[in-house]
Amino acid sequence: MVSGASQPANGLAVAGSSRVPFTKFTLTAGNDGDVTVNSVTVGRTGVLNKVVFDGVILLDDQGTIIGSSKTLNSNDQALIGGTMTVPRGQSRTY
Repeated sequence: MVSGASQPANGLAVAGSSRVPFTKFTLTAGNDGDVTVNSVTVGRTGVLNKVVFDGVILLDDQGTIIGSSKTLNSNDQALIGGTMTVPRGQSRTY
């Protein structure tokens, strides 16, 4: 199951800043087995120009980078992350 987590507060990012959080989500595995996720697609909406994003990364709840930095494509989306396993009956927030 995928669900929204407590979202970061709206605000402005200082030019050149990094690791500015813009969304959070939680993955929950059922009790019938571990769940493996190979990547996550994120998308940009709204008036903000995508050129302000130098790259997008996925962090786990401990601040560890999963995968590598990606740029938004012509559809304002990026495929981020790497292989993540959520143990059965548990949740992980990213």
